[in-house]
Amino acid sequence: MTELLEGLGYIVDIHCNLTSQGMATVMKDFADHKDHWTSDSTFLVFMSHGVRAGLCGTKSTGETTDILSLDTIYEKFNNKHCRGLLGKPKLVIIQSCRGDKVGFVVVSDSADPAMPASSSAHTILAGLEDDAICEVHLESDFATLHSSTPGKQFREIVALPEGRPGEDSHS
Repeated sequence: MTELLEGLGYIVDIHCNLTSQGMATVMKDFADHKDHWTSDSTFLVFMSHGVRAGLCGTKSTGETTDILSLDTIYEKFNNKHCRGLLGKPKLVIIQSCRGDKVGFVVVSDSADPAMPASSSAHTILAGLEDDAICEVHLESDFATLHSSTPGKQFREIVALPEGRPGEDSHS
């Protein structure tokens, strides 16, 4: 992710192993950053354990302790609290589980639909046979865009440029 964003011309600032309060503080400090006034957009990338209500901080012991609400992210970077990004795209990427449900499903690439699931499916080996069985994440490969304001219609679609910022992609 760092390489991708730096390749697009973004400055990447990494923070690891934070409590929910620590994440909120880092977001507030970042929202107040003076460089937003001259930037075109910003990315916020969160990678953590999570629950339906939000992201788990390092002191999380369940679904109600040390949780950073997703609404907090949107609040810290809304037009009231982050004036430097007023009218600019704020792209939020969150990679986290959302609770304690099983997050995988066993699949087979066999043409036989009756192929039994193997209990050894936890290991994926290189050079799989035609009838290999492996686990894949239950809810993978989603890209979700939604309105961050409850009750409002989602009206804008944000597209990334083909080249780096400042490059003419048509030459």
